[in-house]
Amino acid sequence: MKKFIALIAISLCTIGYGQNGLHLDGTNDFVNTTFTGVSGNLSRTVEAWIKTTANANPSSSGVQQIITDWGASSTGARFTFNILWGNALRLEVAGNGVSGSIAVNDGQWHHVAAVYDASATLKVSLYVDGVLDTNANLTVAVNTLSSVPLQIGKRVDGARHFEGSIDEVRIWDYARTPAEILAQKDNEICGTPTGLVAYYKLNQGAASGINTGINTAIDYSSNSNNGTLSNFGLAGAYSNWVAGATLATGATKDSIAVNSCGEYLSPAGHTYNIGGTYLDTLMNQAGCDSLLTINLSVYSVDTTVLQDSIQLTANQFATSYQWVDCDANFTFITGATQQGYSPTQSGNYAVIIDVNGCIDTSECVTFSGIDLKDHPLQSLKLYPNPTTGVVHFSLKEKVNIRALKIKSATGVCLFEQNQNLEDNPLLHFGSYAPGIYFLEIWIDDRVYTRKILVN
Repeated sequence: MKKFIALIAISLCTIGYGQNGLHLDGTNDFVNTTFTGVSGNLSRTVEAWIKTTANANPSSSGVQQIITDWGASSTGARFTFNILWGNALRLEVAGNGVSGSIAVNDGQWHHVAAVYDASATLKVSLYVDGVLDTNANLTVAVNTLSSVPLQIGKRVDGARHFEGSIDEVRIWDYARTPAEILAQKDNEICGTPTGLVAYYKLNQGAASGINTGINTAIDYSSNSNNGTLSNFGLAGAYSNWVAGATLATGATKDSIAVNSCGEYLSPAGHTYNIGGTYLDTLMNQAGCDSLLTINLSVYSVDTTVLQDSIQLTANQFATSYQWVDCDANFTFITGATQQGYSPTQSGNYAVIIDVNGCIDTSECVTFSGIDLKDHPLQSLKLYPNPTTGVVHFSLKEKVNIRALKIKSATGVCLFEQNQNLEDNPLLHFGSYAPGIYFLEIWIDDRVYTRKILVN
């Protein structure tokens, strides 16, 4: 019988990690979600990571690039975050919009954000890589409808799409501050912070691999408004899951200390049979990586039993022992709980050994030829046991004791006396911590072991 004991300590950290994103072909690819958006005149924030080289500037024959949109096509009723004039960001609500001035079509990953603050003097703010690009007001009243749910990469009327890669789409139901945008733009979010009403990490699939059938964009907010990929090829470097922006995951980093009996199967399914430090990567409930450091100690139990004409002795130093009678259906032998056991009759015996919580049983050993009257420790008494200090050693027969040794449960010798041995000496355990100790009695060329419990 074997078992292991795991002690767990947890801490939090962030780590750099290359994630997936989603490439859209600019023709008909888009993600259709079930999130109806933030409606009316309520404050909101849209964030995403984008990478594109598409020309969006109408002045040079460009085509509007839609990042996200929801609502309806009537005046003031949609909320369209896109790239347009000068290849810079634009927020429009059908009938009017606010444009930035920083071009974002250089083929590099950029964090972009659009904030609508209904209570601010300047209600619309556009950010590129955490820096304010512009803030201004719309000339049309905002009254966003919920007619068409959130679309990623397509306008609600189907007139425009996005060509390039999109990652980490987040919708908040309040106006995020500049400090909040800057602090979290480079971090994947783990958990469900207040106000995050839609969150598409777009981490599915194998980057640029064959991803046929992986057509769900998971919403990691508490609302679970997943999206469906439409018209994607899902193979290769285009119209597919691709390498995304490099973010800090904000993942949990856990550590566990494990005492294992023999080989250990880690939570990630790896098998280890040698002690050491190992790293497992798991996926937690928030969809973030959880890095598990395993500090592993592997214990093996030596079940070898030594014997002579009068005693059986377990070769393993252990926390505890229990000798059993194999001929009596492995019945526990009362009082036979020491490293050595002297049977009272011939038969087959085994010992159950516990080493730091690892429990194993020896093979049955045949013992014969016993004559108790010849046992040198037949009259030995150790008292009191358990003890809090002094133990009396009482032996009626005169035998040649060569040495007395006190050892810890792990086999460390704490005391040894091999000369000036008096009859029936006192053994002092008062300075030892509570626990199990072993008294070794060396008679001639043999060793006999008795267990002492210190309280």
